[in-house]
Amino acid sequence: MRFVGFQKEDAAEKWARDQLAVKGEPEFFRAMTAVDDNEEFACVVVFTNFTSQNVDLNIAAKKDFWKCPKSVISTFNGIFSYTFHTIKAARVTALIADSNRKSKKFVEHMGFTLEGVMRKASNNNEDVCIYSFLADEYHQHSWYRG
Repeated sequence: MRFVGFQKEDAAEKWARDQLAVKGEPEFFRAMTAVDDNEEFACVVVFTNFTSQNVDLNIAAKKDFWKCPKSVISTFNGIFSYTFHTIKAARVTALIADSNRKSKKFVEHMGFTLEGVMRKASNNNEDVCIYSFLADEYHQHSWYRG
């Protein structure tokens, strides 16, 4: 597996949307990608809702992607170098359905902090957890390769 950055963004965003069962294409997005040995998407990170301070993040990945530490660390640094060094956002936000335990565990492992819960905020009236990751947390993270 290897990190390839912003290649094939439209196809990558569609793949991620299908994996996450998200309806509706975002108006504006950037999509960062890692591919497997067959050049198929292994992990896609979709950035949306850009402001001067924040960008929202959605991650879709094949199960085996997380078994390759080099790819995970390379992708981690690609994501957050873009967010904090290129577009100079102060934070990244991840909104995760309360029932999605795997995603919550994953972002917590990456260093995200649970900020709160939006009650009945999803389309099916499920609670949505708000997670954030700040620039200084990235620079202090053990995976940081600045």
